[in-house]
Amino acid sequence: MATCYNGGTCQDRLETYVCECPTDWEGVHCHLVAGICKNRNCNTTHVCVAAAFERSQICVDEEKHLIQLSYDNTAGVPIETFQARLLDFILHHGRLPVLSNPNQRTRRQEQTIGEVQVFVVSAVEQGDRFVFEIVVLKNPSDVFTKDAVLTILAVTCRDISK
Repeated sequence: MATCYNGGTCQDRLETYVCECPTDWEGVHCHLVAGICKNRNCNTTHVCVAAAFERSQICVDEEKHLIQLSYDNTAGVPIETFQARLLDFILHHGRLPVLSNPNQRTRRQEQTIGEVQVFVVSAVEQGDRFVFEIVVLKNPSDVFTKDAVLTILAVTCRDISK
């Protein structure tokens, strides 16, 4: 079952869901304050990223942290549906480790989900291709590097295809 916060309404889609958010909230789960980065001026090499459920944001280095993913949409999937599937995959299958105590043993699911947040900087439809720019946060003040996320996702995809 989908989780839509802050009064969001769940819209069932093929193999996923999309949250319809009230005007003060946005994001896949209605977990981001709407427009929080609109008036934040980061310098030209950084991008604004909102913290989930908070009225705060940080500027992150585009070169180190901004991940661009593209998808050839030959199946005709709506961009909102694909975005929800993409974020679900990253959060639940991406194996992004988040441990408060690295010596503590926990189940894989707890490590994977932890407090990881995926912030969609942009989602653009270019003909039959979707282009997403995302930033993955370990927590509101610590950001995964682009190289770390891409390496982890590549290993995950390789393991799934075996």
